[in-house]
Amino acid sequence: PHAVWTDIAAFLELSRPGASRSELDRAVALWRGPFLEGFDLRESTDWDEWLELERSAWQQRMLDALERAADAHAADNDWPGALAHARRALSIDPLQERFHRLVMRLHERAGDRAAALSYYRAASRTLATELGVEPDPTTQRLYREILSATDGESAPDKLTAPSPRPAERPTRRQPAFPLVGRQVPLAQVLAAAEEVAAGRGGLIAIDGEEGIGKSRLVEELLWLTDGEPARELRPARRWSVLVGACHASERGLPYHPFVDLLSAAVATFGTEVGVSDVWLAEVARLVPDLLDQRPDLPTPARLDPQQEARRLFEGAARFLGALPGPRLLVIEDLHWADEGSLRLLDYLAHHEALQSTLLVTTVRSEDVDEQLLGVLRGLERQRLLERIKLGPLAVEATVQLLREVVQEDVRHLGQQLHDETEGNPLFAVETIRSLLESGALRLGAAARLGPTPLPESVQAAIRARLARLDPDAYELARAAAVLGGDVDFDHVRGVAGQDEDRALAALERLLSTHLLREVTGDVGEALYSFSHDKVRQVVYDDLSAARRRVQHRRALDVMAQPSTRAPAVRLAYHAIRAQAWDQAVRWCEDAADAAVGVFAYSSAASLYEQALNSLERLPGSAEHLAHGVKLRLRLAQVAFYVAPGRLGAWLEPAERNAQALGDPTLLAYVHLAQAGALYIQGRFAEALPLLARIRPTAESTTDAVLRAQFLRIYGQLQALRGEYAEAVPALHKAIELLSDQPGIELTVATEMLGATYAYMGEFERALELIETAHARSEAIQDQAALAAGEAFLSAVHHMRSDWGLAREHGARAVSTARAAGSVIHEYVGLVYVGLPEARLGDAEGGASSLRRAIVMAQQAGVWVLLGRAHGWLAEVELARHDPEAAV
Repeated sequence: PHAVWTDIAAFLELSRPGASRSELDRAVALWRGPFLEGFDLRESTDWDEWLELERSAWQQRMLDALERAADAHAADNDWPGALAHARRALSIDPLQERFHRLVMRLHERAGDRAAALSYYRAASRTLATELGVEPDPTTQRLYREILSATDGESAPDKLTAPSPRPAERPTRRQPAFPLVGRQVPLAQVLAAAEEVAAGRGGLIAIDGEEGIGKSRLVEELLWLTDGEPARELRPARRWSVLVGACHASERGLPYHPFVDLLSAAVATFGTEVGVSDVWLAEVARLVPDLLDQRPDLPTPARLDPQQEARRLFEGAARFLGALPGPRLLVIEDLHWADEGSLRLLDYLAHHEALQSTLLVTTVRSEDVDEQLLGVLRGLERQRLLERIKLGPLAVEATVQLLREVVQEDVRHLGQQLHDETEGNPLFAVETIRSLLESGALRLGAAARLGPTPLPESVQAAIRARLARLDPDAYELARAAAVLGGDVDFDHVRGVAGQDEDRALAALERLLSTHLLREVTGDVGEALYSFSHDKVRQVVYDDLSAARRRVQHRRALDVMAQPSTRAPAVRLAYHAIRAQAWDQAVRWCEDAADAAVGVFAYSSAASLYEQALNSLERLPGSAEHLAHGVKLRLRLAQVAFYVAPGRLGAWLEPAERNAQALGDPTLLAYVHLAQAGALYIQGRFAEALPLLARIRPTAESTTDAVLRAQFLRIYGQLQALRGEYAEAVPALHKAIELLSDQPGIELTVATEMLGATYAYMGEFERALELIETAHARSEAIQDQAALAAGEAFLSAVHHMRSDWGLAREHGARAVSTARAAGSVIHEYVGLVYVGLPEARLGDAEGGASSLRRAIVMAQQAGVWVLLGRAHGWLAEVELARHDPEAAV
């Protein structure tokens, strides 16, 4: 064995980590083409699969070695040698943009910027010809950087916009109290900021209980990144800073914190940031005011909802990534974020355009739900997120905080304060303020407590402060508590029922006592919010039920004015609490429709439910009955994605009411929705009678949508039942009727038809249908449809016992579905990937996948294919010699 020499063994040795320049040169010289090129075993699918995987792996090793060799030559200023290695990498894979960027950087470092710019244009043509895309944001940004350092060069029109500098902004005020006891977390945040300033991206979640100092740490970061250049940060750069926040009362408002960020960005930087119009048009979905500056923007194309959501996310990422760097994006109170905001945050965390961006969020530990926890843990596993956990202040830090306030040696009082507030900074500061205002603690005195002891809780401290307010100020505070979030002066005085002069005096009193603070809105307007949400909660909780209803009614009247109308979700919030049920129905429905428009299905489902609950409180009538049925049908459409297990309970009243109305078409739609719910739950025997009742209406109707959806669900159900003679013609006809409605339903119908042919043994025909539909999804980058296609391909290869391809496509289905938020297709992917994993030697992994599928089915109420999952899990457990687990 020692006398045997092979090129691959030599390549691995010469390209090992730490290899020298000469060793890397010798390693890449060994490459003569793809692994085992020209060698073949006829009619061996296992061989073909193994060979394809090996070729891909060896090609990637070669590309990595070429990149390292180019870097080594560049380090020695050998530009021709470095360029030769970079160009050779491109000859192997001409579509890898990292090597296009490497060639551009090498030309620039060699002093030939003109060659770098010329090369960019040639690479752009290659990408347009081969993939139909433009260079990614990182490549475009590199081009602009080289261009900005070049005299006399012109750029393509869409890239000629000058890189703007942030608009003049007022200098931030230094925080009123020093940051104490947080040296370690502050150092972590500043270290991340300095890495970002040097060109890397970062995402930080500051985590802790209410009042622990999360916002105070962010305030310190905002203070330190302010100025020209930023205070105390290296390298010294000016930062672009954008701040957004989530509020409990606005949780149903889709993408609210990102609307804040993007609105502020448009107000500060305008639209000329070097982003193409097609992406600006996507941003305008969230920031309609952008159309005031650019009314000529194209109208975004109508696509499948999953694809439209992805384009919206891509537009937001490209716009934020085009702002002058380094960038600091802050989102406060992420625990109140809606589903869409969490999906967008996850998307941004993975996006290459967000280099030179530090995204900081605050999260209240006790309010983190499973959805947010899943997002945070996923990002942590991928090393894209750093979580900073804040605990209580130590006694010394509490003493220091009190000393800064009273300017006296108060060690003994600090210990008492620490014991009373358990090291919570907010509780400590509020208690100190209460004691100072009451006279129990005086500045310049001996700093002893008077006869009044420290309050037992922060609520008592806040109530003591509130009790010293004059009636007008207290009434204005009540109005602000009812409105919630950042409030406009005219809105809050309208709810308080005060004239302008009285309200101004009351506002100044609240500001001077630090109960309210002034903040700047998206377009520079003055808004007002409580110094902490706990203060607002105490004020709100002290209102009687009758006063709350009256105040919410006033808020609804003020905020629904056409000239200053608030978002529908806020109007819905006030209408429900005012028990104005007719308006609650209207605004909940409008807010739900708006949520569907931006693919926030969880928010939409919740709002449709609230609309239904409000409708049920109104007097009964045929009109209300029909409205309720239609609301339940719309709820079922969105709940199919987020809560399929609850569809039956939601649709049962719709069936009863549609029957009472005597509307056969409406009843057919209800039965169709119920059949779809039963189908996805795997309850085929119950779905068939429903479909039989619909069939006469579906076959005689002129409503093409009803007929197409009937045939699609009927065909898919019969395919899974093994009734192929029924399934094939139904699916063919459904595909014909859906052909002018491209989207995931057409894709799934086509792929189910392919799977049906596979069940019948016609594998070539099956693969042709599925791959054609899959290619269509790939061309438009519809992630949910891509996940469905991968799941169907896995199923077909599963039937063929081609375990390698079944595992490959199943794994892709799981990862793609998870990224797209498609619970159903992630589940199907797990079902079909488990047995192939076991057959290929990973029995533990296969069992794990099948167990995850079963748990997911139980959680989501998705029972279709569950019998197969249990059967295959039993087979895997037997193969693992665990008959007890198999049983």
